[in-house]
Amino acid sequence: MLVVAGIVAAAAASALLAVVVNIATGGDAGYFPWVATHPLWWVLGSTLAVALSSVWVVWAQRRADRRLVALVPVAQRPEKWVVDRPAEVAAAVAALCGQGGTVGVTTALRGAGGFGKTTVAKLVRADPRVLRHFRNRVYWVTLGRDVRSRGALARKVNDLIGRLDPGRPVTFTDPEQAGEHLATLLAGMPRTLLILDDVWYPAQEAAFPVAGKGSARLITTRIPSLVERAVPVRVDEVTEVQAKAILTADLPTLSRATTSRLLAATGRWPLLLRLANKVLVDQCRIRADVRAVAAELLEHLDQGPLRVDRLTGVPLASLDVNDPRQRDQAVATTIEASAGLLTGADRQRLTELSLFVEDETVPILLVSRLWRSTGELDTMATRALCSRLHDLALITLTATRDGGTLTMHDAIRDYLYQQVPEQRRPGLHAALLDAVGVQDGAWWNLDESHRYLWDHLIEHLLAARRTDVAEAVAADLRWVAVRLEQAGPTAPYADLSLIDTPLCHRLRRLLGQSAHLLAPTDPPHSRVDVLHSRTAVERAWAAQAAELATRRGVPRLVNKTTLPDPPHPALLHVLPEKCLVVGILIAPDSAWFTNTNPTSTEMRVWDVKTGGLMAVLRHPAKISAARVSPDGAWIATAAPDGVRLWHPLTGELKTVMPNVYDDHPYLYVAPDSSWLAVVTDDEVQILDAETGGIRTVISYRHAPWAAVVSPDGTWLALGTASDVRVWDVTSGKVLAVLPGAIRPHVATADARRLFTSSDEGVMRLWNTASWTEQAGIPLEPHGNWPLVAANGEWVAVGDHEGVRVYNTTTGDIAARLPQSRYCWPLGMAPDGRWLAVIDGGNVRVWDIRTGAVQAQFVAEVVSAEVAPDGARIATHDGHEISVWDTATGHRLSVLPHFDDYGEFAIAPDGTWLATGGQTLRIWDTAVIERSATKPSASAQPVIGPDVAATATSALDATVLVVKAPGTTAIIDTATGRLHGVMHHGLVDYEHFVTPDGSRLVTASKSQFSLWNVKTGESIPIGLNAIGLPLVFAVDDEHEWVDIVAAVRTAAAPDGSWLAVAGTDGVRVYDTKTGDTVADLDHVGPSCSSLAAPDGTWLATSNVNGVRIWDTSSWELRSFTPVEGRVAAVAPDATWLATVGLSGGVGVWAVGGERVAWFDVPGVRSAVIAPDSSALLMVSEKGELRVWWRGDGATALMRTEQPLWGGAWSADGGNVVVVGPRGVASFMAYLGVAATVPVATPAQLCPTPSSGM
Repeated sequence: MLVVAGIVAAAAASALLAVVVNIATGGDAGYFPWVATHPLWWVLGSTLAVALSSVWVVWAQRRADRRLVALVPVAQRPEKWVVDRPAEVAAAVAALCGQGGTVGVTTALRGAGGFGKTTVAKLVRADPRVLRHFRNRVYWVTLGRDVRSRGALARKVNDLIGRLDPGRPVTFTDPEQAGEHLATLLAGMPRTLLILDDVWYPAQEAAFPVAGKGSARLITTRIPSLVERAVPVRVDEVTEVQAKAILTADLPTLSRATTSRLLAATGRWPLLLRLANKVLVDQCRIRADVRAVAAELLEHLDQGPLRVDRLTGVPLASLDVNDPRQRDQAVATTIEASAGLLTGADRQRLTELSLFVEDETVPILLVSRLWRSTGELDTMATRALCSRLHDLALITLTATRDGGTLTMHDAIRDYLYQQVPEQRRPGLHAALLDAVGVQDGAWWNLDESHRYLWDHLIEHLLAARRTDVAEAVAADLRWVAVRLEQAGPTAPYADLSLIDTPLCHRLRRLLGQSAHLLAPTDPPHSRVDVLHSRTAVERAWAAQAAELATRRGVPRLVNKTTLPDPPHPALLHVLPEKCLVVGILIAPDSAWFTNTNPTSTEMRVWDVKTGGLMAVLRHPAKISAARVSPDGAWIATAAPDGVRLWHPLTGELKTVMPNVYDDHPYLYVAPDSSWLAVVTDDEVQILDAETGGIRTVISYRHAPWAAVVSPDGTWLALGTASDVRVWDVTSGKVLAVLPGAIRPHVATADARRLFTSSDEGVMRLWNTASWTEQAGIPLEPHGNWPLVAANGEWVAVGDHEGVRVYNTTTGDIAARLPQSRYCWPLGMAPDGRWLAVIDGGNVRVWDIRTGAVQAQFVAEVVSAEVAPDGARIATHDGHEISVWDTATGHRLSVLPHFDDYGEFAIAPDGTWLATGGQTLRIWDTAVIERSATKPSASAQPVIGPDVAATATSALDATVLVVKAPGTTAIIDTATGRLHGVMHHGLVDYEHFVTPDGSRLVTASKSQFSLWNVKTGESIPIGLNAIGLPLVFAVDDEHEWVDIVAAVRTAAAPDGSWLAVAGTDGVRVYDTKTGDTVADLDHVGPSCSSLAAPDGTWLATSNVNGVRIWDTSSWELRSFTPVEGRVAAVAPDATWLATVGLSGGVGVWAVGGERVAWFDVPGVRSAVIAPDSSALLMVSEKGELRVWWRGDGATALMRTEQPLWGGAWSADGGNVVVVGPRGVASFMAYLGVAATVPVATPAQLCPTPSSGM
């Protein structure tokens, strides 16, 4: 009545307001003349009346709803710990209050009960919208497994009829007759809602028909087929927010990391979440440390979800699986409610499914082969049983073209696997292996479409206790090749990781070191060639790699000599990051790290163990700052458009904190990861890490220089040009103003002291309880940044007199560490026990307490990092990183790192470090440097790793010439060995080898030299020795560098003419007279020019294109508008190759037609084979590619080192490439001229026994 009265009052007030507004705006007052007298007051009064009546209606409606909800029986109300399921409830309410009918609530996820079907039904039952719509005529019927007989079912219907019509009790014994009477009764009643909870059988659903206008049924069941015709409401796993609410109910605050791990362990399964919460609450009554209790629970959950049942204290044996209320007290009984309905044989088949790996999709055909072996079931019988298991919600079936798949929830799998006696488990896995024909490791018998077996064969072999067979398969290079093509290098790496033997450890590391080279190739089949090449350095794979490489019937490149660039023994992974790497941030548990580059809007997250890319965080704007939370639960990125929080393992965007900053903000994180401080020039925003909302805003006048967060997260110290101010992060109030300081330095771990510094040369120590100065430590103005021990006990300061160590309690000097020159502290032990000091090229490690040197080593230091445990120091000198033992001063390892600006970081656990720059690498800090393999003669560095060099082939293909400042090296293309090195001292010079391959010419504007190629000896200078006329020695227009430069000149094979490129074109000279033969009309300067071997034409090029000139008339024969230079001319004079400025390599017929085009980033050289049959392309990216002209086949090879150039051997059978680490020689096989697919067992295993 109150609601109706309120609605009437609101309507009357609205009508009055309309009349008053009409009169106030000039309308006729009519029957309301008093309104026209004071229209404004009447408008205000009627508006207030409308507002009050509206509030009255809302209040009355809520009061009525509370009364309706109070009438809901307690057993049918949601428990207090239940979190709302708005999406599911809204869908059910909309369907029930709309057209009526039947709404079916079932699980959308694979698995049994416990996902909250009954909970959703209770939420719907207590929803005011439902209670109003059905006027509280809602009736709940709980069925269950045991209500199966006709008599039991009829009694349930009779009971409902008695509640609907108490005056006319019935005693039907036939459920069909009872159901018909129920339908008749409902048809004559107002709209009514029936809630049928825990329906298992079709007879249960049929016994409770829906009838009458507007009446409806809500059915909860784990059997989807029972509600196929109903409006479906799928109950899935709860959201993260809902799961957290269930898990943490009635508990003290848990850290974000612990909560995340618990949510992951429970799979956000409501039943398991509730049971885990119950365990935590019970345990915390005895042990107050909730974090310790949570850690213990995680250890139990790691052994399987069923471990929770042992901790709840519920007597499992006494629970009735037929009672849904008792089932919700344990995981096991919830599962048994479905499994218990199976026959003994079917139960056995279900149990056998537990051998399959969790979280995997299993082909039905594979299950059929297993059950044919264990239960004599054919394919149709297998499908029928799987359908039955699906109906019982024990598995989930998915229809596919190749026979379908099934999946099983982890909790069910864990429960069933525990039902298998431990001694029987190996036999179960053996049965699967025998059924698919791989019992002896004959993996080539696997069906290529059964990806499950390819991914998990090693696991099943190990579970069957066939470790030797598992090792033989995983270490078989043919298996590695197939797995590489199927799923990339992480697949064979994961296989080897499963086997704990020295061989597999060694092979796994090599794969990890080479994974970046095993990326997909073009052509695809060359990926396996790269694998064979890189694995040849491992003695266990060398013979098999060589045999497999030579037997492959595809165009390929095969190692001829030992590789000059084997992986460094300490290298773990080279990650496929192709840009400048900076901003390395490492997770607190050292399991992953992130990186950015200076101009990127992306951040990448890498897995340290596998080297795989875990996630890419894509920010709309350039990232200016980033932080990893101390608990590792999130990553924060900042940009001018706002701050974002990301999940590091998935890349999921957790929270967006939009804002527009005038500059690039800086980030500081609370030690407990609960909040994030965003610091700009004029304010600090304290943002809640959970919600993204602003907790506090701190404003100030001067832009801050530095900030320090207290270890307990209660205050924030900001330094400006005038002072340091300490702010309370909760209230935003100033706690203290610290005069004489402009830069907060660090707070001690116990948060009792804060260090500040200033340009006046004083470091002050403040008591954070009273914010009074405790001590002052003198610093040299604008000197080196002091080091403070983690416990705040010591402060080390360096200047030109040495290093002083101060006791922070007294301010007195505790130790003086004399050095010979200006020095500074490099690093301090985490416990403050020692101090490393750099002095020029010397590093000394001092024992602070005794003042004695405990270790000393020589190192030029650009940057340095101390391992968290203090056992090692890593120093970077701009070229390499050295890892030193702080106790002995011994250098443990040298890690190449050629980037002066590339940063590096040591993992918190000290086991690895990451280096940035142009390449992102992960290194094992525990590996002591040693030689991985003994290099051959060709594997020795030709020039040196830090030299910018080029390499060109001689015309007769007998030698490869390497040009570097001050040095030229000659390499024999037949053997790949170094002929000799000419030390001429020239820096800016040109060179070429005479056509007969016997002489090397080097020339600059100040020096001209001639060298014997075979001996490396200098030959006396004589102009006629190179066949050039004396007239060119005195030519005023062209200097010697122009005449002898290989890239600027071209000569006739008979030496009758010489073409010289100039700034205005190309001029051709008669070599006998020195007269100009022709001025070629070549707009713009020429990039290069080459003559045909038979002398009939000359090719010139520049940025506009390539021109071919007839040498008999010097007329233009053809023009090709392609950017680049002429790189090579075929010996048969029918085609040529060009290299573009952007990396494109073109193959052109002499007439100008394009034959082929290749994108070769960083191409350094293109060389044609002596018989004109193939083209070699070499890239500074470490790739070499061969193209065979006859049928267009290609082959590719990758190396670890950047390449300077390459050449063919004189017989055309080998190619030689050279880089900073030495020479590599490969045999080039054309093989089968056909398109080759990815590697398959048939291609790799012509005979199963070969190669091992």
